[in-house]
Amino acid sequence: MDRLEAFEKMLADIQKQADYEKEQLKIMKEEGKEKTATYRQYLGNRIMYRFFLDKYQQYGLIEEKDEKCNGIGSLIWRQVCCLSLDHSDIYDKGGYKCRACF
Repeated sequence: MDRLEAFEKMLADIQKQADYEKEQLKIMKEEGKEKTATYRQYLGNRIMYRFFLDKYQQYGLIEEKDEKCNGIGSLIWRQVCCLSLDHSDIYDKGGYKCRACF
C-alpha cells in the first residue's frame, strides 16, 4: 500500500466514524443522555475529527463543504462553541462563534 492509498483509506475511515458518531450523538441527545460518558466521549471525538478534516481542507487535500455548523462545525480552537446538535447555542460562554456561523 503506497502513501496516497493509505491516506485515502484513513480519510474514509475518519469520515465514516465521524458520521456514525454524529448520528449516535443525535440519538443520545433525543434520549436525554447528554450526561453519559459515551455521549461525552463521542462529543470529544467529534471535535478531534473536525480538527483533522479542517486541516485536510486547509492544505487542499479534501474539498471544503459549504455547510452550516451541524453541531460542532469548524471550531475556533481557543474555545469550543456550537456544541449543541440542534445548533441552538450559537455562542459559547466567551462569545466566540464557529467559523461556519460567521
